[in-house]
Amino acid sequence: MRKKIHRIFVILVLLLALLVMTTGHPSKGDHTIPPLIINEIAFNTTDPEAVWFELYNPTEQIINLSDWRYSFEGVYCVFSLPPITLKPHGYVVITPSVDNFTRYWRTNISNVYSGAVFPLDGNLSIFRVNSNEKDVVRVLQRTLPLNCSWARYRDHPYTGDFTEDFYLEEQPTPGMPNNKEKGTFSYFFKLMGYITIGILLIGTMVLIPHLVAYRIRKKKGLI
Repeated sequence: MRKKIHRIFVILVLLLALLVMTTGHPSKGDHTIPPLIINEIAFNTTDPEAVWFELYNPTEQIINLSDWRYSFEGVYCVFSLPPITLKPHGYVVITPSVDNFTRYWRTNISNVYSGAVFPLDGNLSIFRVNSNEKDVVRVLQRTLPLNCSWARYRDHPYTGDFTEDFYLEEQPTPGMPNNKEKGTFSYFFKLMGYITIGILLIGTMVLIPHLVAYRIRKKKGLI
């Protein structure tokens, strides 16, 4: 009986390991990453002309931004991105006023362009014209402290879950790589927790009936 229980336990562990191996890369999540993604958002400033959002090209290809549009939930307009090309792993910042942005954030980056930006209270969406390629970030009812940003982890996870992909950045980095990586360690510990819970749950459902049957047979003198 003990050998049988041991075999069942080993099979369960192997099945869980197989499940882990087929979940894919932890930093990319279960969603297909689009060729242009929303990378950082800062919409709480004392100067309404200094708010901004940042886009990032995660691919190895040059992207023509004239093919892309963006919109804000509750604002019934679609806006064009600047007619420029974005190099692989490049960044571009969109702000209402380049001059105000430069003074407010004390930066002299060159990859910043003027465009409509509204205080964000819902979805910020970017999408390619005549295509299904898009990225949508929902930050509704998420309080952003003054002069901070919501930043995507630097290893650019893309799960589609705002709380998994973004963190609160107290020192925004417009036009540059973000400061914080999600890394594999947090994923590893979370994964180990899931595995432990899975083993306990499955073990409870599978092993306990066998143990009960074993005790009954033992009481009856059948073993």
